[in-house]
Amino acid sequence: MKTKIISINPCFYTEIGHNFYYLKSVEKACNILNWDFHALVPQKNILKDLPSNWYKVINSPTIRVWFEFIEKKPYKRPRKLIRAKQRFLYYLSVYRALKKLLRKDKHNPSILLYEAFGVEDLSLIAQLIPFLPCKNLQIWLIFRYPASFMNEDAKKYKYWLSKIESSSAQLKLITDTDLLQQDLYQYFESKLEVFPIPLPKDLGKEKTNENTKEITCWWPGVVRPGKGLDIIQEFSASENSSNRLIKLIAAKSANLVQQKRGPHLKILDDKLSKDDYNLHLAKSDFILLPYTDACYEKTSSNIFVEALLAGKIPLVYSNTWMAYELEKFSLSELILDWKGSSLCNSIVKIYENQKIREKILYMQKSYHQLHNVENFSKSMKKLIERN
Repeated sequence: MKTKIISINPCFYTEIGHNFYYLKSVEKACNILNWDFHALVPQKNILKDLPSNWYKVINSPTIRVWFEFIEKKPYKRPRKLIRAKQRFLYYLSVYRALKKLLRKDKHNPSILLYEAFGVEDLSLIAQLIPFLPCKNLQIWLIFRYPASFMNEDAKKYKYWLSKIESSSAQLKLITDTDLLQQDLYQYFESKLEVFPIPLPKDLGKEKTNENTKEITCWWPGVVRPGKGLDIIQEFSASENSSNRLIKLIAAKSANLVQQKRGPHLKILDDKLSKDDYNLHLAKSDFILLPYTDACYEKTSSNIFVEALLAGKIPLVYSNTWMAYELEKFSLSELILDWKGSSLCNSIVKIYENQKIREKILYMQKSYHQLHNVENFSKSMKKLIERN
């Protein structure tokens, strides 16, 4: 019997960000296992030439972060009646797509995978299960945030998970850090499997012709306060003689201004292609990750893992999953206090420390062995076999 996995992705609209490349990695893992892979994505997904097994069928409203980019007009929250209609059309479109896919080989094992979801998505699946034509159905949910992040919806999550557990489908919960596993186990009182992050092995190996004596420090990703915007702005505004050794790279919307005795600035577009992202990763010496948002105490960071796979030095904030990971490899020197006036001194000191480079190399090798598509496929195989 051939296993079929159907990934439901109501928030996947563009190539930018995490979703597209995560899905491609899941598909590669399925290929290793000889499983069939299908992806359901929004009708308004703007990517062209998607694989034939990726279907633009979900009738879902564009999420706010992408609304103006896709709809070409300012975002305005729709009225309650319109939202109810949108929710009905979303439910109906997912049901029709699942019914069509599950009807084929309906006696074979099938997995519905949610990699990014909310409580409304859980509600949808719980209510659809009795009407889906499959006897060997599993629901896999990948959690990326702690229970505290669910706020007022926490009880709803518990309720709909219990509904799925009492249905004919097998419910299996997944996360990607052991800190999240502990947190969510205490809250849901259900076992969670920790999966590796399925990233490629060639990150940071792009060829560059840039030859510079400056220490290149990049603050990548979406600009927002929880990722340390105020810290980066304070660093760019600092005045210190050592700043002349630093090149600080950040996105345009960070609104950094070149100072006479500040680090040299390089400003990038807010939305980078994957090729441009990989190129800047290859050029960087340091990846700046001063994440202050509470969710990062236990939540993974793809950028952090990518930096280490590329052999770059990540600098992080205390009391985060990233700090927890660095401490495992005796790299607490990379957990900074982020004072703008002296930050450049810390960076120069770390840059010149050969022992830190040796420990980064060891951590890079360890991460290469763990966070890859092959290990992800092994976790998938192990999970489907667990009762």
